[in-house]
Amino acid sequence: MPLILDAQTTDSSQTISAGNIYIKKMDQFLAIKLSTSNDIKNFTVKNTTKYEINPNDKSVLKLSANYRWLSGSVSITPGFLNGNNNDILKGQTTTTAFALNLNFTHWSQTFSYARIKGFYLKNTADYIPNWRKGIDPYLQFPDLVYNGYSGQTAYTFNKRFSFNALSAQTERQLKSAGTFRPSVSYNYDLVDNKIVLTGRDSSQKSKNLQVILSAGYYHTFVINKNFYFSAGLVPGIGIISTKFYNRQVSSTIITRYLNVLYHSEATFAAGYNSERFFIGGQLTGVTSGYDQHNISTFITTQGLTYQVFAGYRFGAPKFLKNALDKVEEKTKSPGNW
Repeated sequence: MPLILDAQTTDSSQTISAGNIYIKKMDQFLAIKLSTSNDIKNFTVKNTTKYEINPNDKSVLKLSANYRWLSGSVSITPGFLNGNNNDILKGQTTTTAFALNLNFTHWSQTFSYARIKGFYLKNTADYIPNWRKGIDPYLQFPDLVYNGYSGQTAYTFNKRFSFNALSAQTERQLKSAGTFRPSVSYNYDLVDNKIVLTGRDSSQKSKNLQVILSAGYYHTFVINKNFYFSAGLVPGIGIISTKFYNRQVSSTIITRYLNVLYHSEATFAAGYNSERFFIGGQLTGVTSGYDQHNISTFITTQGLTYQVFAGYRFGAPKFLKNALDKVEEKTKSPGNW
């Protein structure tokens, strides 16, 4: 984005110049990134018994396009990736996810949607005597569907720190810097077993709303302007509201719960970020917990997730440049927000 210097105040010019030493914007490029990860949703249902319900897929392939402050991505789980083709024992899973991110200097906003159909019972051995892992099929739920809607609003205090260099690669962090970065996350998850009920069969449906307020700190260490490693710690607290439906042919029992949720994340990243080419990886550990009532459903990611990515910056197409130029003219350069 164009940088306008105000000659009326010396302090303003010095601040902007200092920012250029730490961060280099790559606004003339469209960054295309391909990544793979194990960031897969699973959930647990607890009452007097416990059900650990997982999708068959273990690996996600994501394609991202990032330009200036706008980012978009689509994720799929193709069968050629490791752990995504064991349909005989675990059943078939189909997964699709989309995300849209607005990445400004201080503010960032993310929106995402994911749909997963087809799950299996990970703890099948608790319910079938003499069940043999790797030989006998797991109990399967082919009509179980998950729909998840997520968002996050965050603010980066130190403008010498580039979160975009870590997440969207629309910038390069040239010198080491850290920042306090509070955020509020909100997730609405809908889990529905859509089997047709007959006789004494029953099915369950769960609606979960989570709102989490977090206070994180991140620091990126840069070596020779191209190599970096970064770490972040993000503790948080919030609420989780659950509405649980137990459906039978003749009736439906609805139970509601509201709990305090404790959440924390630790993130480590490293990579190479040059003028055109970038590559890297990220490891994230997540812990979440809350006081459970007699019946509860909890949507989680895996406790430890990884991401490996590579990408290249191309000259931005003219139509995309013109479109964002018009938006920035009307909104007074949102990239500086």
